[in-house]
Amino acid sequence: KEKLPGPVKTADKFLLVVERFFGKLKINVEEKELIRKDAEIDFIVRISSVVGETTYFCKARKKKKCDEKELSAAYMQAQIKKLPLLFLYTNELSPKAHEMLESDVFKNALIKKIE
Repeated sequence: KEKLPGPVKTADKFLLVVERFFGKLKINVEEKELIRKDAEIDFIVRISSVVGETTYFCKARKKKKCDEKELSAAYMQAQIKKLPLLFLYTNELSPKAHEMLESDVFKNALIKKIE
């Protein structure tokens, strides 16, 4: 794990996709940490809302299917940092992950597909 100051030198395609997504939604990146090249990145981001800015722990995953274990792990990381979670994924969530989202287990969590 390495802390990355500013733009990443290696062309991590997934990072570029996520940063473009953040740009479209006007999400500001405070910190980023490459966990697995072209597959998983952790961020601390600031999101503007009508009542001001909110800081989120963001986990971005590039995978065919993200399951409930990955959601839970990301949620726990956010809890430890005392931040709400923004979980970004590329393809789809497993049926179990959908179930967990509907059951309201994850309070203060935004789960979004990267379009």
